[in-house]
Amino acid sequence: MPDSQPILEVLDLHVHFKMLAGVVRAVDGVNFTVERGRCLGIVGESGCGKSVTARSILRLLHSSQTSGQILYHPNGDDEPIDLVNLDPRGDAIRAIRGKDIAMIFQEPMTSLTPVYTIGEQIMESIRQHQNLSEEEAQELAISMLNKVGIPDAERRFADYPHQMSGGMRQRVMIAIALCCEPRVLIADEPTTALDVTIQAQILRLIRSLQQDLDMSVIMITHDLSVIAQLADFVVVMYLGQMAEKAPVVELFQNPKHPYTQALLRSIVRPDTPPREQLHTISGSVPDPRNAPSGCRFRNRCPSVHDRCLEDPPVVEFGPQHTATCWLYVDD
Repeated sequence: MPDSQPILEVLDLHVHFKMLAGVVRAVDGVNFTVERGRCLGIVGESGCGKSVTARSILRLLHSSQTSGQILYHPNGDDEPIDLVNLDPRGDAIRAIRGKDIAMIFQEPMTSLTPVYTIGEQIMESIRQHQNLSEEEAQELAISMLNKVGIPDAERRFADYPHQMSGGMRQRVMIAIALCCEPRVLIADEPTTALDVTIQAQILRLIRSLQQDLDMSVIMITHDLSVIAQLADFVVVMYLGQMAEKAPVVELFQNPKHPYTQALLRSIVRPDTPPREQLHTISGSVPDPRNAPSGCRFRNRCPSVHDRCLEDPPVVEFGPQHTATCWLYVDD
């Protein structure tokens, strides 16, 4: 059984981008903990800062202003490594990136290089972090392709990305991420644009590999059904901030933030009566350069109040369950 020790702690994380049109506060004060062997789900609409949060962990945002702490605990009780203090192009983060902490990117067709075979791209990651010969690296790469369910892996090893389907390319991305057996896997919407059958296969694969490798997973998605299948703990983000965080069962059974409640109402359920109008959240996520003052969800919230013009407090509802909302504060 996985223990409850943290392997990754994100503390008061801010990621801002300076642009000609203003400062984009893509992530604005996010806090969460990833426990060893567990899955943390990060959910929210497009534009809420999920992918920026993930990329900041690996220090992939070279042009951003990042503050706060991202504490990586490689060996439990040892002094943690603050990833924010590492040079994004330095040897220290390169030794962690792809080996200890790996990432499955959102769109495999743009993440894979079209002029190299998939075998060469897997071997590049292997040889970067492991002292193996070319023959040994090729053997491990083919083994990983078999492990992620690529049929006839020895032949497909020499294929180019355009010769594979979307589901196969996503499996290749998973193979690249897992070839060095990372301690933390960040999956950034790994099932986007895949049909439901392939999506189910990819999710089963990630869950199986997580158990086999005793790996921690950060699952980033806008799909709450994916969160229900994989996550142990959930962070709901809205416009760069945390709206709510809770254990997955608690979140589905007792959501507190109006945004979380609206997301759950928007799920299409098998028992939905025919012709019943589906629930939608009015409006869209505001431009982060012009975020509303106070509660950032107030322009779309059905329970908006005058107090929502001020920054809302963090309200606790039980162990590990909080929501940032005025709704539960007495006058």
